[in-house]
Amino acid sequence: MRLLIHFLVSLIFMLIFIPIFGYLAIAFFIGGFLIDVDHYLWYFIKKRKLNLKEAYYYHRDKEYFTKEESKSDLPLLHIFHVFEIWLIVFILAFFHKFFLIIFLGLLVHVIMDITEMVRTKAYKIRAISLFYWILKQFKG
Repeated sequence: MRLLIHFLVSLIFMLIFIPIFGYLAIAFFIGGFLIDVDHYLWYFIKKRKLNLKEAYYYHRDKEYFTKEESKSDLPLLHIFHVFEIWLIVFILAFFHKFFLIIFLGLLVHVIMDITEMVRTKAYKIRAISLFYWILKQFKG
């Protein structure tokens, strides 16, 4: 999913939530848009470059990273896009409203991502579980 779409959807929801949650509405923006910082972390780890623009185009061009990543059995690990992180945030949501709103943002973000991955048939590219990704590391 394009960053601009995540940005706009997260911004709109945040603005809708401001009258309800006040300053805590920023949590929706964190969960809905800022979780994509893990794409940049992946790019930095893989390429050892700090170029934000290159990282953006690397992930935007699905054909490029699909071909590159398909050379390996290992899917992309976007740490904030894995089930275990969602579960932690979900559990924390029972203790503070801030995490509930982050979780709602994550949920919207992930639904948009899954929709895009199914539409483009790119659903095998990204790891959905950290534990599974780690197991695959040792398997190969």
